[in-house]
Amino acid sequence: MEIHYSGKVSKNDFLKALSLHNPQLRFSRWFFGAVFLFLILGIALLQWRSPAELAKLAEIVSASYPSIIFTLIVLTFPFWTPYLQAMSFSQKGNIYHDTVHGTIDETRVTINGADAQAAFQ
Repeated sequence: MEIHYSGKVSKNDFLKALSLHNPQLRFSRWFFGAVFLFLILGIALLQWRSPAELAKLAEIVSASYPSIIFTLIVLTFPFWTPYLQAMSFSQKGNIYHDTVHGTIDETRVTINGADAQAAFQ
């Protein structure tokens, strides 16, 4: 079955398409979100059970500040990656600035614009 489409793609539509094109991001968001939540809950439990141990943890964190920043970047990567990719929507040569048209079938998606054509399989 072949579906014909035509119209202008908004930045939100582009962002949704990026999320749908990368289904592994959903798993990554759940996994890294759970790890991040586990860390936060562990720190809260440590504060509640043993404030003296939390003071030791604060010393360790201050000594290993660069590695903590790197860990936070890695843990939050799946959450901000689509937005980083969506920044390409505003670039000068983007096909989606004008009205696009094309077809979708079982094997590929074609996108035709005023200046460019693309096909994804």
